[in-house]
Amino acid sequence: MRLFSFLFGIAVVVVPLFQVCAVESLVAPGATNRVDHPISLAEAIKAALEKNLEVKIERLGPEKARYNLDAAYGGYEPTLDVAGSHSFTSSPGGLDPQNRPFAGTTSDQNSFDVGIGARLPTGLRIDLGTTAENTFGRNPGPFENSSGNVAINLRQPILRNLWFDSTWFQIHLAKKDLKISEQNLKLRIMDVVTRVASTYYDLALAEENVRVQLSGIALGEQLVAGNRARVNAGRAAAIEVKQAEAQLAGRQGDLLIAQRLFAVNETALKTLTSSEYTGLDGVRLRPSDALIVLPETYDLYENRARALANRPDLLQARIDLEKRGIALKYQYNQRLPQLDVVGSYGQIGAGREFNDAFNGIRKGDSPGYSYGLLLSIPLGNRTARNNYKFARADKEESLLRLKKLEQDILAQVDDAVNLAQITFQRVDATRAARIFAEQTLAAEQQQFEAGKSTSYFLLQYQQQLTLARLNEISSIADYNKALNQLGFRKGTTLDQHQLMVDGGPASGGSPATTLR
Repeated sequence: MRLFSFLFGIAVVVVPLFQVCAVESLVAPGATNRVDHPISLAEAIKAALEKNLEVKIERLGPEKARYNLDAAYGGYEPTLDVAGSHSFTSSPGGLDPQNRPFAGTTSDQNSFDVGIGARLPTGLRIDLGTTAENTFGRNPGPFENSSGNVAINLRQPILRNLWFDSTWFQIHLAKKDLKISEQNLKLRIMDVVTRVASTYYDLALAEENVRVQLSGIALGEQLVAGNRARVNAGRAAAIEVKQAEAQLAGRQGDLLIAQRLFAVNETALKTLTSSEYTGLDGVRLRPSDALIVLPETYDLYENRARALANRPDLLQARIDLEKRGIALKYQYNQRLPQLDVVGSYGQIGAGREFNDAFNGIRKGDSPGYSYGLLLSIPLGNRTARNNYKFARADKEESLLRLKKLEQDILAQVDDAVNLAQITFQRVDATRAARIFAEQTLAAEQQQFEAGKSTSYFLLQYQQQLTLARLNEISSIADYNKALNQLGFRKGTTLDQHQLMVDGGPASGGSPATTLR
């Protein structure tokens, strides 16, 4: 009797609660003014690519990298230098050693310099400039003279910094950083799309779970009503009503758990597909795509090859190895002595005034030139030698990391292929189990109606059917998630969902992802 009282108490408490929840909605309980919004997987992915904050943040990476690359090219831009100055000196008069008086002197000087210089990728430094000076004063009588020149100066490294100067180094590093940032954006997009798809499948599974639980509850309610009628007719014991009510109460509790799971996955999908979470208040997302099973080929070697060719993280590692190689070349060059060829050529002009000096330059009859070699050898060269050793070790480390990543990727692909195969086989097994459970319940129902069985056994078979249905839809969802994960592991997520990344370096804009 205590057992019956306990079960009856559960039924009394839970049944009214279920009735309130079930009337409101098929899915999670909430405010009555919430509006159902059916959404397909493609729509969810599109919303995520447009609004997901992680994707928005990552899109800035290539943009910033492109700015850095443009800034690095500034090292080859010419510079214009303009200078002007005035100076004054004076010296008082006095007596020389022979007591002869001499007058004081004054001198004013105006000078102007204009030059433009630039460095070429070969390391050649070119400076073109003109200088003009005008000096006047008393010494002791008045005087004035002017001079000027126009000259070009060249300096070409032939050992250190030949094709490997610091500007070249920064430009090539910035190019690699741009490619790395583009692959990182692609990886982030793939990750978000993979999570959206997995969450969508979980949400669809949760909704199917709610439906299955409601179906089980409907069977339980029918049994409770039938048992009451049989008890009233004197064809069954009262315990059978209590057993059916206790089982019904348990199923109603399972429904609440299923509704909670739906709410959790709905929240996760809203977070992934929106930048303003509160903008979805009053909206209940409902998956419009049915969970289906699409056969897939599981050629292990083909999947491995695609992963090694497409994985953005692997492409990043390869670009990083190239980046380390550039650093090694640069540091090797920096070990060399500084040996430069220098030369200059110009025209000189002189006269009383500026015009006289400029006229002399214009005539071109006073040329001047020079050439030579400049050699600088750092004694010991410790800094350059150790920078080179560091770059060499850094490249070796990058190569080992690349090999380790390739090994990890192959293992991940193998595991993903195996999981997809197992879950595909599980779909067939759970479908067969569900069919058997339906047939068994139908047979038991006939036995029960004929009076050859009890509600206890009928309840057990109903529970087995509910579990079989849950296992089947769970296996279908797991299979879709396994395919989703396999696509990520082999780097084909974008192709799998018919997505395309546009706006790379060729278009001059930040990469964008669109639906094909």
